[in-house]
Amino acid sequence: MLRVLSVSAVSENGRNNDSEYSSNLLEGIVDRENLNTAYKRVKANGGSHGVDEMTVDELLPYLKEYGQAIRKALLEESYIPNPVRKVEIPITFGGVGHFVNITSLAG
Repeated sequence: MLRVLSVSAVSENGRNNDSEYSSNLLEGIVDRENLNTAYKRVKANGGSHGVDEMTVDELLPYLKEYGQAIRKALLEESYIPNPVRKVEIPITFGGVGHFVNITSLAG
């Protein structure tokens, strides 16, 4: 089960311990179970490609080969993500379209 500290977590000296909070949060995000759940959701939704144009079907083999290196880079704060793809989602009831940013599947 994923355990995440509250943003208002207080250390023994009465101050917020930002580095402990950030570390625990990031470890929870890159936890294998959490990443598997995210992958399954993307697969079930038929996820769209990002700027890298990697399809969902190409993602699993890529993650099997590079997943540990990506996780390590994230935890060491040396990971540099790819740009995002901006997509307009039409609104059916008046008004202007809504934009979302689509991240690339592999980074």
